[in-house]
Amino acid sequence: MKIHGLIVFVCLAMAVYQPVSAGETAHYTLNDLCRAANENAEQIKIAEQDVMIARQEKQRARSVLIPRATAFGSYTRYKDTNVVSPNTASAGIRLNQSFTLNGRELIAYDVAKKGIETNAYTLEALRSSYLLEV
Repeated sequence: MKIHGLIVFVCLAMAVYQPVSAGETAHYTLNDLCRAANENAEQIKIAEQDVMIARQEKQRARSVLIPRATAFGSYTRYKDTNVVSPNTASAGIRLNQSFTLNGRELIAYDVAKKGIETNAYTLEALRSSYLLEV
């Protein structure tokens, strides 16, 4: 019984794992392999995400440089209209901008811009190394 099960297993294994004939093999060009390496490499995807994060950091650093606008308004209405307490309305817009004396905001913006360049160079270096490996 054990031999019969072993023979069935070997026959099934041979049927499933047949060698691929020469007509069914895929042919890839060097450009196809390079493109696949760039699209599927984990290190390249991580480096692309780092560039995207650096761009978001630049936007965050730029947002500190933009003034803040605040709009406000109020309206007071009384049931009894008399001379002493008339209905009143007020509205306004306020712009606020704050800077530190050492220019921390501008320094952070410059650092964020340089971070984008650094991450972009790292990405290109990784892509070049993958092309050399392919």
